[in-house]
Amino acid sequence: MKCFDSCFNKLKNNKNLILIFLVTFSIYLLNLPIDYSKSLETKVARRLLNSNDVTAATFIPYEVIKYGTLFFSDDTVSAMRRAQSHDKDLYSVIYKNNHYVSAMPILAGIMAIPFYVLPVLLNKIPSLQYYEDLVKILTLARIAASFYTAVSVVIFYLILKEIDILKSYKTDKWTYVFLALFAFGTNVYSIASRTLWQHTSSLFLVTIVIYLMLKSITDKKYVKYMGLFAALVYVARPLNIIFVFLLTGYVFFKYRDQFIKYILYALPIAFLLFTYNIYSWGQPFTTEYVEKSDTSFSTPLWYGAFGYLVSPSRSFLFITPPLVLSYYAMFLVFTKKKKIDFDLMLIVLSITYILIFIMYSMWHDWAGGDRFGYGFFTEWVPIVSVLTYTIVKPLKKVGKIIFMVLMIWSLYTQFNAVWFRKSRCAGDSHNWTFYCIQPQFLTVQEY
Repeated sequence: MKCFDSCFNKLKNNKNLILIFLVTFSIYLLNLPIDYSKSLETKVARRLLNSNDVTAATFIPYEVIKYGTLFFSDDTVSAMRRAQSHDKDLYSVIYKNNHYVSAMPILAGIMAIPFYVLPVLLNKIPSLQYYEDLVKILTLARIAASFYTAVSVVIFYLILKEIDILKSYKTDKWTYVFLALFAFGTNVYSIASRTLWQHTSSLFLVTIVIYLMLKSITDKKYVKYMGLFAALVYVARPLNIIFVFLLTGYVFFKYRDQFIKYILYALPIAFLLFTYNIYSWGQPFTTEYVEKSDTSFSTPLWYGAFGYLVSPSRSFLFITPPLVLSYYAMFLVFTKKKKIDFDLMLIVLSITYILIFIMYSMWHDWAGGDRFGYGFFTEWVPIVSVLTYTIVKPLKKVGKIIFMVLMIWSLYTQFNAVWFRKSRCAGDSHNWTFYCIQPQFLTVQEY
C-alpha cells in the first residue's frame, strides 16, 4: 500500500511532464498512419525513410535482435537497397574486412533496440523478404525517433523551469508557449522526430547535458553525470567533439574537485567506443567519417555563414525567426560586465554554437543535402532556444505579440515541411529561393 501511495504521488507530482510527453509524442505520430499506408501503396518509402543517411541506423536493431551482430548480412543489405528504392547508392554502409559495417555512428540505432524487440521476437517481422516487412522496420524507426524527441521536449521543459528559478521568472503560460515553439516550430519537429538521424540521439543527449549544467550550478552532485552524457554526445556524432571539449574545460575550471569523477563516468563509454572501433575497423582511434574519407571542409567560410544567416531555405531568419534573437542574447552575455554562474554557462553554450556554426559553414556540403531547413543544427536548437528564452521571457506585451506572430510562422514552416515536404528540400538549386517554405497544401503528392 505504501508503494502504491508513493508511486501515485510521484505520478501526480509529474503529471505535467507526462502530459507534455503524451501530447508531443501523439502530435509527432499524427501522420504516421498516412505515411505507412502511402508507403505500402506506392512502394516508395520516402515518407518514412527521409534520408539514405539513416538506413543503417534503421536496420541495426533488427540485426542485433535477430542475429546478435552489429554487422549487416547480405540479405539485410539487399533489403536496405530495396527500402531506398529511389537511390541504389547505399552509402550508409561500408564493406570492410569482409563485413558490411555502418558508415554512420550507430548510437541512434542502438537506442532504438527496445522498440524493435517485441515485433522481432514475436515474429511480426519474420524476414526482410517482403516490402511490407521493410515498411514495418521503417515505422518502428519513426516511433523510436518520435519517442526520444518527445522526451527531449520534456527535458527542455525542465530546463525552462530551472531558468525560471535562476532568473526569478514566473513559470506561466509563456513557458508553455515557448516550449511549443521548441517542440513544433523548429527542426526538432521536422528532423529529429522523423527517423533515426544522428541528430535525434544528439538532440536527446545535448538536452540532458544542458539540464545537468543548470542543475550543477546549485548542486555539484550532477557534475559527474555530465561526463557520462558528454561521452555519449561524442559517440552519437563525432563532430560533437567541439561541445565535449568545451564542456570538459568548463568542468575542469569551475568544478575542479569533481573533475576526476566527471572523467571516470566518461571512461566506460570511451571503452565501449574503442571496443566497437576495433570490432568494426580494426583500430580503436578512428571514426566512420575517417573510414569513408568524408572529412572535407572545402566551402568558403563567408559563403556557408551567409547561407546560414539569410538563406530562405537554411536560416533561422526564414525558417524559425524567433531563434534569431539568440544572436542578440550571445552579444549581451559576452558584453555583460558582472557575470553570474548562469552567464558563464551561457558563454560556454554560445562559444559551442559559434564554433559549430563556423565548422558547418565550411563543410563541403554546408546546406546538409536534402535535409529540410537548418538540418545540421538540429541538436543545437536547445542552445539557441535557451539563449532566445532569456530574451523572450521578460518581453512586455508588444514584444510578446511580435513573438507570437513569428512563432505562428515557425509552426507553419515546420508543419509544411513534415506533412508535405516529407522533411526534405533538395539541394543547391533551392538554397537561395523560397521554394522550400512555399505552401504545399494543394499540391499533388508524388508518393
